[in-house]
Amino acid sequence: YFAQRELLAVDEAQGILNQAWSPIGGITFYPGPWGDERRSVMHDPEIAAIAERVGATPAQVMLAWHLQQGRSAIPKSVNPARIAENFAAGEVELDAAALAAIDGLDRGVRNGPDPDAPREEFFNRLIPEA
Repeated sequence: YFAQRELLAVDEAQGILNQAWSPIGGITFYPGPWGDERRSVMHDPEIAAIAERVGATPAQVMLAWHLQQGRSAIPKSVNPARIAENFAAGEVELDAAALAAIDGLDRGVRNGPDPDAPREEFFNRLIPEA
């Protein structure tokens, strides 16, 4: 939902490999001050329809979308079944229509914290010595 196409184009022109941060929308699962406008790609009807067509899960579709467009996508999981599912995304082939449909979901709205906005509360923590 926040692909940052202009940034991707600039980076590609400079030979910079982009990494998808929260490539399957994990940030939408955590509480935060971002309001109720966050949407999870895991429940998006368009992604679900594509997943059904290609015999994959929504998570695999999102990872395949990133990979087929040349981005590094490193999803976080501690669940062995989900880790295996994520690895299998490399076998998912999305056609041009599916890639375009997912591209069309971009809302240009960040679903999580802005990395450029200072958040003092994250840095004002006491970390005990071991």
